[in-house]
Amino acid sequence: MCGICGLINLNKKRIRKSDLVNFNKSFIHRGPDESGIYINKNIGLAMNRLSIIDLETGSQPMLSKDRNKVIVFNGEIYNFKSIKEKLQEKDYVFKTNSDTEVILNAYEEWGYECVKKFDGMFAFCIFDKKKSILFLARDSFGEKPLYYSRNKNKFIFCSELKAFFNLRDFESKLNMKSLSKYFFYGYVPAPDSFLRNVNKLLPSHYLVFDIKNKRLSVKEYWNISSSETVNLNKKIEKNLENLLAESVQRRLVSDVPLGIFLSGGIDSSLIVALLKLRDPKLKIKTFSIGFKEKAFDESRYSSYVARKFGTDHHMKILSSKEMIKIIDKLNFIVDEPISDPSIIPTYFLSNYTRNFVKVAIGGEGGDELFGGYPKYFMHPIADILSILPRPLLKMISYGVRLLPLNPNNTFFNYKVTRFFKHIKDDYEIRNQSWTSCFDINELKSLLIDFRTDGIFKPKEFWSKKYKGDKYNKLMYLDMRLMMNDMYLHKVDRASMANSLEVRTPFLNKELAELSFKIKFNDKVSFMKTKKITRKIAEKFFDKKFVYRPKKGFGIPLAKWLKEDLKDEVRKMFSEEKIKSQGLFNYNYVKQIIDDHIKGISDYSNKLWSLFVFQNWYDHYFGVNYEKESM
Repeated sequence: MCGICGLINLNKKRIRKSDLVNFNKSFIHRGPDESGIYINKNIGLAMNRLSIIDLETGSQPMLSKDRNKVIVFNGEIYNFKSIKEKLQEKDYVFKTNSDTEVILNAYEEWGYECVKKFDGMFAFCIFDKKKSILFLARDSFGEKPLYYSRNKNKFIFCSELKAFFNLRDFESKLNMKSLSKYFFYGYVPAPDSFLRNVNKLLPSHYLVFDIKNKRLSVKEYWNISSSETVNLNKKIEKNLENLLAESVQRRLVSDVPLGIFLSGGIDSSLIVALLKLRDPKLKIKTFSIGFKEKAFDESRYSSYVARKFGTDHHMKILSSKEMIKIIDKLNFIVDEPISDPSIIPTYFLSNYTRNFVKVAIGGEGGDELFGGYPKYFMHPIADILSILPRPLLKMISYGVRLLPLNPNNTFFNYKVTRFFKHIKDDYEIRNQSWTSCFDINELKSLLIDFRTDGIFKPKEFWSKKYKGDKYNKLMYLDMRLMMNDMYLHKVDRASMANSLEVRTPFLNKELAELSFKIKFNDKVSFMKTKKITRKIAEKFFDKKFVYRPKKGFGIPLAKWLKEDLKDEVRKMFSEEKIKSQGLFNYNYVKQIIDDHIKGISDYSNKLWSLFVFQNWYDHYFGVNYEKESM
């Protein structure tokens, strides 16, 4: 696991070593074990390494045998040994035991097509001297980040957005078009970023940059394309279980200590169970955090799983006071704003886990592949209720808003209001609007320069690529958008800020392809989510544990914003500051703050998305920043 970067001067000026070193230092937390640089006239590559596999000889940048190719690589290729064997049959000789050298030789043998052979999480760049090209690729699901920028004088790439602010002659400008997208989605969907002229390489895509001719091309190498769906049967169910168990097993390859994030949810619990099923004598370290606030604490479930399978379990109990302290480090952790507040407990879990191991296995992807979100079973209901006249739906929505807030679930009224408000929307837009921080009408009130152009473009891009059934498509869109740009972003940044590698067994191409062939009703039905994984889990756990309602990695955010962070929020969004900044309508923001603090409505998701952005903006741009004029 590493952080990687590269600078290419298209005007043929030699790369200054100090520029490359400073650029690379921006994310040294991603790889504190070793740093390396490669400079060839106007081309410079660098990396920071977190040593996981082949600790002695896996150093980077790594050169090919003929020294005409150089690679910097972030991630892990889980099937590298089987690929290595195939290459050895073709007379390739290896000097190391690393997956990095396997990628380099796989490129030598199969060219750009090599990425189709990798099961792993990765972002890498190969500089091919003979062809005068850069070949960059990102893994199938987007577990590892890769940003790039190109202008007439430079081509630049790196693992984290914050690194661009450390470039001596790079003009960092806020991408105003991304503002609307961030506040609608809760993140900036790839290929866009929050910086103008900086893109994220899409998952399951590779990029080729022709240095001599200054041409850039991006191509997709994998996608879920099956339009056929089948009914679940025992054979398919067993196949899914075996694929998941095999995927978990592959992710155990490591030359350093390894553990499992055990939240006590179905996905992480199933990972532990499948490992123990394969090898009952295997000693497993598991890690979880609990909360002093009982309404958010689910530590009893992780403790139950740990006892059942005899894991070496480690748990840390957190208080609100501890978590709030970390907000000062939020800019460093988050890198690019996302609205998911669970990045805070994820950071603490990673920080605690890193005291014991260098690698952890997590359960990300299970909800998107197998239908884990309650909103999925609400769509068929919405389709039925959408026949009701719009005035009646508006009346119901308004009536829910007037109900007193439930102190144990203040967000319930907001979600029900959202449900009725967007029932008549196109189902793809409705799927996003139900969970968005601000819907389109609210964005018009929030932003001074509201830009509708392109706000649905990311959804439309992926929507055209999926040919399956209607409701499976919603899970596919969440996998391609929300999972990639928010949840995987969260896990990557929170873990790598602590120099911890996290691997995700659910994100396996074969598993995903089979899952999306299965009919929606076999995964989700009324008030039932994740039916397949729960059915598999029944083999290991009692039904009461398996069929309890889903509960996310929650924190008492509404209370924080109403009490602990109240003064900071008011200061951050003062009239003078907001009007000077010129991005938001002050009266609308003030109304949100006032209604939340007075307990009229729970606007915690809106306020948190504003808080995270404003915190990031103040740090990198400041109130005197002259925003992009377009």
